[in-house]
Amino acid sequence: MRKRKFNWTHSKECKDHLGNNYSTLTEMARAYSLTQACLSRRLNYYKWDLEKALTTPAKANGGTTCYDHKGIRYRSETLMCQKYGICRKTYKWRVANGWSVEDALTILPRIKKREEK
Repeated sequence: MRKRKFNWTHSKECKDHLGNNYSTLTEMARAYSLTQACLSRRLNYYKWDLEKALTTPAKANGGTTCYDHKGIRYRSETLMCQKYGICRKTYKWRVANGWSVEDALTILPRIKKREEK
């Protein structure tokens, strides 16, 4: 197992790549518009150098913004699919297999009937 170059903890005073001092790692993360969990993960798990960890923008939670065939914006594909009553996995499969966004959202899936015994 590879040894860590630094042991980043949230309660110690720290310095960023520009030489600015912060009382805690959490305070430094906030100064760069990151959560403490995001910065900690980048430093301790991904082993990014400090400059890259601080300057790479964080992705917004809640999925990727998407648009339906009418141009209506949704915060995520999951929310869009829920609006149309389609399972997200069904939608993803349909689009990956050449369906238009309109067809993938508006054509209801077939329901298999169980045979009665």
